[in-house]
Amino acid sequence: MDWRRHVLGGIGVLFLAVGVFRLVATGDFGETWTSLGMRVGIILVAIWLALPQIQQLLARVPLWLLVTLAIAFFFVLRNARLLPIALLFVGVIVALKVAGRMLGIFNSPGSPQNLPRRGRVIDAQHRGPHEADRRIPATNSGTGESTGGGTGARSSD
Repeated sequence: MDWRRHVLGGIGVLFLAVGVFRLVATGDFGETWTSLGMRVGIILVAIWLALPQIQQLLARVPLWLLVTLAIAFFFVLRNARLLPIALLFVGVIVALKVAGRMLGIFNSPGSPQNLPRRGRVIDAQHRGPHEADRRIPATNSGTGESTGGGTGARSSD
């Protein structure tokens, strides 16, 4: 179990306890410390309960999509009439990213997809688990013949 999650839950319960205590003591929910304790406590306890699902979501969703959604959410919070523009913004960014992936524009320069087909370098970093023991035989330049490494024996006539 993650101790940070439990600390978050404990702090949330503490804020709720302060809010409830202040509510009982003053009887006024509009009082600043009562309101602050109740609201912050509820949010922290909700995050504490949802933290495993939040971590799974953050592990699956790419960072660029989270940033795009955060920007759109910020603009919609500022002005609700910007919702159609924000949706269009998210749609355009997602479409550009998908099109770029399909065309190979957003691949990193050293990724195997960007290397030419014939000159592809196979090293331990780019090999899959099934290719770990595969060796590429060396050839003589120009002739295309193998330089050895085979199991066949040569006669020395």
